[in-house]
Amino acid sequence: MKYPSIHFSGDSAFIVRFGDTISRKIHQHVLTFETLIKKENKNIITIPSYTDVLVSFDPTSSSYKNIYKSITQTLTQVEQHTSTSGRIIHLPVLYGKKFGLDIDHVARHNNLTEDEVIKLHSNTTYFVYMLGFSPGFPYLGGLSEQLFTPRKDTPRAKIEAGSVGIANQQTGVYSVDSPGGWQIIGKTPVPLFNITDNPPVLIQPGDYIQFMPITEHEYATIEKDLKNKKFKIQINSYHE
Repeated sequence: MKYPSIHFSGDSAFIVRFGDTISRKIHQHVLTFETLIKKENKNIITIPSYTDVLVSFDPTSSSYKNIYKSITQTLTQVEQHTSTSGRIIHLPVLYGKKFGLDIDHVARHNNLTEDEVIKLHSNTTYFVYMLGFSPGFPYLGGLSEQLFTPRKDTPRAKIEAGSVGIANQQTGVYSVDSPGGWQIIGKTPVPLFNITDNPPVLIQPGDYIQFMPITEHEYATIEKDLKNKKFKIQINSYHE
């Protein structure tokens, strides 16, 4: 199949597909297209995934013909507007200890020490492909092959918000308390989702994440500073 491709999806939506594999380049095209199409059409709803964008519209105010035309015109602009620049968010993490429930399992599975797991996990700059599963949960690409670990056979009934986990070839951060089967190796004190914030989600698709190992004392200090509104997360510009 030739990409990008446009597919009908029900009576009021299209799926625009940029490929069939998880790829940073493909996903950057996804994000660029979503940004451009929303500028041209204020009343559409878009949902990006790894390789596709769902474009939904109100058939009482727009037509298939007009939205299709807008999509095709927008596709001609994607390549020239795609950029590898973005935000890099430095996320403090307390690895192991009382929060890294499965770090020993990840270490044993990969014939590593816990310190080696921490070093490998925190020495990588991760790309945020998309949010899903729960509000603000980032799916991150770039995990070292040395840390690939299957999901748990039986999910836990509750994983605390802020928990950092590994599932097969991906790593991510639980944004809210929820059930989950990822292998938990640490926790960040920084909230990823707060309904009173604007926007309520800290991390966005296209961002980059750098995990920073911290001590128990530093974790407690950040928690205290967050309550007193004295902590400011480090966010910088990033370019590959």
